[in-house]
Amino acid sequence: MHSGDDSKALDRTIDTLVNPGERRRFALVSLGCAKNTVDSEGIGQLLAGQGFEQVADAERADLVVVNTCGF
Repeated sequence: MHSGDDSKALDRTIDTLVNPGERRRFALVSLGCAKNTVDSEGIGQLLAGQGFEQVADAERADLVVVNTCGF
C-alpha cells in the first residue's frame, strides 16, 4: 500500500493541519475509477490511525480529501 516514508510525510502534514487535542474529522470525495475508491479507503485508514474520525458530510469535516484520477 504505502511506504513508511509516505506515512511519515502524512504524519508531518497532519501535524501542521490541526492542534493536538482538537477534535479532528475528515471526509473523502473519490472521483474517477474504482482504483480511486480503493486508494481513498487506504487514505481513510491512514487518517483514522492518526486519530481522525470519518464523516460523510464534508461540511462537518476539518479536512476534506478529494481523490481524483489523472487519466
